[in-house]
Amino acid sequence: PDFGPGAQGMYDGEIHFTDAHVGRLIDFVENQPWADRTAIIITSDHGETFGEHDMYRHGFELWQELTWVPLLVRVPGVAPRVIAEPRGGIDLPPTILELLGVATDPSFRGRSLVSELRGGEVEPRPLIIDLPRTSDNDRRRALIWGKHKLIAHGAARYFKLFALEADPREQRAL
Repeated sequence: PDFGPGAQGMYDGEIHFTDAHVGRLIDFVENQPWADRTAIIITSDHGETFGEHDMYRHGFELWQELTWVPLLVRVPGVAPRVIAEPRGGIDLPPTILELLGVATDPSFRGRSLVSELRGGEVEPRPLIIDLPRTSDNDRRRALIWGKHKLIAHGAARYFKLFALEADPREQRAL
């Protein structure tokens, strides 16, 4: 389908294309003799901006458009479920290891999501996002806790606090 002109339309076309091929992959796996032993995990390292916060790039800031990314996990025998609490990439290694039946290294900071995926209790917990200083940017850090997000830039002594439920596009710092 035509998603319109410009970068946003092209990006939406890419999402449509990817979605169709992810569907083909899942259909293929479901028809294999090893399907009942195969989990599929799909995620992203960052989102995209198309003018939000005057940005037309990705990966160098901590706005929701860039940090709220899909995490789709298909585990055989586990009913589909939406988990609205924020989770991070740090949780993927312990999740994958648990799915494989391998003990998690105690030094891992993330927590396995397997219990939540299987219908267990979903407890709120803080999510920390940390972008190191690079040649392109100063350090960026964010803490998401419940319905709030705190963003810090570099060595600045100020922070920006946002109420994500009331202001999901982070337009009005509290």
